Amino acid sequence: MEIHIHIHHHGHSGGELEAKLDNLAEFTLNFKEDVMANLDAATVQLQTLKVTLQKAFDEINAKIQSLVDAANNQTTTPEFDAALTDVVDLGKALDDIVRDAPPVP
Repeated sequence: MEIHIHIHHHGHSGGELEAKLDNLAEFTLNFKEDVMANLDAATVQLQTLKVTLQKAFDEINAKIQSLVDAANNQTTTPEFDAALTDVVDLGKALDDIVRDAPPVP
């Protein structure tokens, strides 16, 4: 991030202008620190949300797999099979929302 400041000098004494520049420099530094602190806080929140979503995703996939395993061991109706296929497809669609991590060499 870059901040550009243009100062127009209109008859201010050198000391007064220097004081204003010092105040502006301090404000700029504080502003940058505030922005970085907010970004750090947002990063932590996003990382926490990712862990929560991953846990939910894993639980959903485990339950879907349990349904598939149970259905494979039972005689089911076409309606059940269609509903199960829809749930499996939805699980795959959720998985496709997030790119897979690249393989580690």
